[in-house]
Amino acid sequence: MQLFLLFIVIPLVELFLLLRVGAIIGALNTIALVIITAAVGAYYARSEGMSVVYRMQQMTARGEVPTVELVDALMIFGGGALLLTPGFLTDALGLACILPMTRPWMRQAILGHYRSRIRVYHTGESHSEQQSRRSQQNQVIDVDFKEEKKESRFHDQDRSDRQ
Repeated sequence: MQLFLLFIVIPLVELFLLLRVGAIIGALNTIALVIITAAVGAYYARSEGMSVVYRMQQMTARGEVPTVELVDALMIFGGGALLLTPGFLTDALGLACILPMTRPWMRQAILGHYRSRIRVYHTGESHSEQQSRRSQQNQVIDVDFKEEKKESRFHDQDRSDRQ
């Protein structure tokens, strides 16, 4: 049913909207509007995407997991694809995914939809064990070592064969 909606109903709604807007402002103006929204969308998707990538790099450098930034990156990618698709409905949805002022609302809607389907499993460690392991990762251990070379008995036999 969702694929039916995605591939049949949405393009029909987009076609209807394009024809209605074309009848009001003219065909060339409608085409120009679709091209302008695609260009503006590509610009915003690139700039917002670079901003999210920078924040993800900062968080991973601090040892944090960039969960919100990953969702934002997926939304920006999807929003950019929607903006490149001709139509006004997809443009509005794409802009809502890309613009920083509307992205938190879209993120909450998406996460709310999938929250009931997400399961978190822990592997054998309790929460306190995970925290103690994290705190131990920040400790520095100074080690000195001495390398010893052992000759194998095959090496000794090879040396006696040469003599």
